[in-house]
Amino acid sequence: MQGFEGEQRRRYILHRRREAQVRSLKIKAALIDNEGVLKCEVPRCGFDFGATYGELGKEFAHVHHLKPLSEAPPEGRRVKLNELAIVCPNCHAMIHRGGQCRPLVGLIPSP
Repeated sequence: MQGFEGEQRRRYILHRRREAQVRSLKIKAALIDNEGVLKCEVPRCGFDFGATYGELGKEFAHVHHLKPLSEAPPEGRRVKLNELAIVCPNCHAMIHRGGQCRPLVGLIPSP
């Protein structure tokens, strides 16, 4: 089996603007709160890019909106740092899988 990929296409979509500065501030705040360690906040995950990838992974993580931006008015809304969570890409993908926005608690089931 094979497929054909790589064709360039022009698409126009509606996109919600995000502030890089808010992401940066959340990461800085999490580093201060956790004594320089940046770990996924999903209970039972705790993935730490720095511990796994060394310098390459230092201070890297996804920043997740606990209140979905899709629920914001068309003109946008203010976002507070406590409305954001540090998550790893795997957890972030599972949070949003199927177009949903699942809570962090319970995302990874107990054994």
